[in-house]
Amino acid sequence: MNPSAQLPQSLPQKSVLILDDDPVNRSQTARLLEKDCAVLQASNNREAVEIAKREDVGAVLIDHISEDEMGSIEASLEILILRPYASIIFYSGMPKEQILEQAAQAGLQIADFIEKPADVRLLRRRVTKETVKAGLREEMAEKSGDKVREIPARIASLPPDLADEILQELRTETPTGSEDRPTMQELAASIDAVYDEMRALVESHGGKPGLREMLRPLRAKLRTLQEQEALQIAERYDSHFRAADERAERLIERARQLLGI
Repeated sequence: MNPSAQLPQSLPQKSVLILDDDPVNRSQTARLLEKDCAVLQASNNREAVEIAKREDVGAVLIDHISEDEMGSIEASLEILILRPYASIIFYSGMPKEQILEQAAQAGLQIADFIEKPADVRLLRRRVTKETVKAGLREEMAEKSGDKVREIPARIASLPPDLADEILQELRTETPTGSEDRPTMQELAASIDAVYDEMRALVESHGGKPGLREMLRPLRAKLRTLQEQEALQIAERYDSHFRAADERAERLIERARQLLGI
C-alpha cells in the first residue's frame, strides 16, 4: 500500500515527530515518512517536548533514549499533556517487553511498537494511520463529542483496509454512549436558544394570564442544559488538574531520585 498516493489534502492529518539521537537514522526515517505527512525531528527528549509545545504533533515516533534529565517515557507523558490527541509509537531495537513494562509502570499508553528494522511499507502505513487518527480525534472532540458516524465519509479516500482499521480503532476508543453527547459549543447554543424563546414569550405575552405556565417547560429545559454544561466543565477541569497533578508527582519523584532523598 502506498499511503501518499491516497491521502487527500482535506484529510485531518497531523505531523509526526521523529525522536532519535542518531542523526543518520533520524534523517533516513524522515525521508521515508515525508512522502505521507509533515515530519518534525528531535535529537533528544527535551527537544521533543519543546517542539510539541509549538507544533501540531499527532504522532511521536520514538527510538528509546535514556537521559539523566529526562527519559523517553517521561517525555512521552509530557507530550501527551500538551497534545492529548497524539499517539506514541516506539520504533526501536530494544526488547518490546522492556519498553512496554516501563511504559505501564509510568502509566503511559503506547499506541504501537514497531521493531527495528521494519518493512518500509509497514512503517509508513502504521505512522500514517496514527497521524490521521490524531486529526480525527481532535475533530470529533471539537465538533460534537466524537461523531463516530461521520468518520466513514471523512476517510473514504483511503484504501479500504486502512479506512476500516482506523474506523474500528476509533470506535474502540470511544466511550459507550458518547456519540450523542453534545459538546460545550452545542450546549451553549441550546441555552442561548432557550433564552431567546423565553424573551420572545415575555415580549409577546407580558402581563397576560398563562405566561408563567408557558415559561415553565422552558425553565425546566434550561435547567437541564445548564446542569449538562456544568458537568462537562467540571469534567474538563478535573481531567486538566489530574494530568497536572500526575505530572507534578512525576517531577517531584524525579527530583528526589536526583537528590538521593
